[in-house]
Amino acid sequence: MIRNLLYFFALVLVLTSCGSASTDDVSGQIRGAENLSVYFDKVNPDGVNNSMTQVSADGSGNFSIDIEEPIEPGVYRIRIGTKSAYIVHDGSEQEVMISGDLQNFNNYKYEVEGSPLTQQYRDLMASYLEKSKSINEVREEVKGDMHPLIAMQVANHLFKNNPAFYDEQANVNAKLKQSYPDADFTRRHSEMVTLMQNAIAASRRKGGKFNVGDEAPDIELPGPDGKVRKLSDLRGEVVLLDFWASWCGPCRKENPKVVKTYNKYKDKGFNIFSVSLDGIHPRRLQSYKTQADIDKQLEVQKQRWIGAIEKDQLTWDNHVSELKHWNSAVTKLYGVSSIPQTFLIDRDGKIAAVNPRYNLEQELQRVLNES
Repeated sequence: MIRNLLYFFALVLVLTSCGSASTDDVSGQIRGAENLSVYFDKVNPDGVNNSMTQVSADGSGNFSIDIEEPIEPGVYRIRIGTKSAYIVHDGSEQEVMISGDLQNFNNYKYEVEGSPLTQQYRDLMASYLEKSKSINEVREEVKGDMHPLIAMQVANHLFKNNPAFYDEQANVNAKLKQSYPDADFTRRHSEMVTLMQNAIAASRRKGGKFNVGDEAPDIELPGPDGKVRKLSDLRGEVVLLDFWASWCGPCRKENPKVVKTYNKYKDKGFNIFSVSLDGIHPRRLQSYKTQADIDKQLEVQKQRWIGAIEKDQLTWDNHVSELKHWNSAVTKLYGVSSIPQTFLIDRDGKIAAVNPRYNLEQELQRVLNES
């Protein structure tokens, strides 16, 4: 009888343990990290990374990060000071262990257990740094049958948004859309590739400035709700592309006139696509010590942007922003160096007027009547 009871309690303990083993663990022992803060970040293709949690290493450099929810597929990193060890995660790993010397992190000389994709990524990057693989060999591997997540991280680390590597990034993007069509990192990577494509097209124009009749490059960015909005989705309407920001006094003074024009012509085929330059000023970005501080400040700036939309009654749906202030790639694409700046775009997606601030209604009537 006692034996049966012991067996029953043991079985309950096993079942309970199995049922609760839904957490993912990232742990390790890092020489040189004794008593330091260890951050676990999500790495995004656009360079805006998200700090997920933080723990402290003990006096021997041991740390353990318990994540209650299963980690979604993507790229992550263990960050200690200025050193990072990247983790390429396909969603099947439950326990990942990182060990080695902190000083060797940037050379990819650390040990990995429990994550085959991370091992492959580490080996490739170490080979490149040791010059046993050339950049052209890496390019060919990225365009081959390399796992999409490894290809994304390799491309973003080595190629970034350099136009010379557009073909490689476009190839990676196709892989991501096929394997992870609904993932946030796929959306972010798609936005980056679109901006690269537009930058290449812009560099081919004489003088790099837009003239009336030029094709308006597409813009594909998230709105306040996170939903991606594309300028090209408004093809068939006359569109005012409006660059502004909540902190821009002249912009806010112009907004009542823009609202009045929108309400008067919105039922006649007129729409507005607003690009906000809210975010952290480039000169202030370095003053934040941690990614968590940056994320907190970005949320503050986002709320100011949303508050300005509501206060100024900018009721159209197409509001987007990179939340990068003057680091916005879209401003470079359109040659915007001051705001407010506007472009009137006709139904065919071509520039019909540049900066029609003082004669917007007249220009709008002309374009509406011509189309």
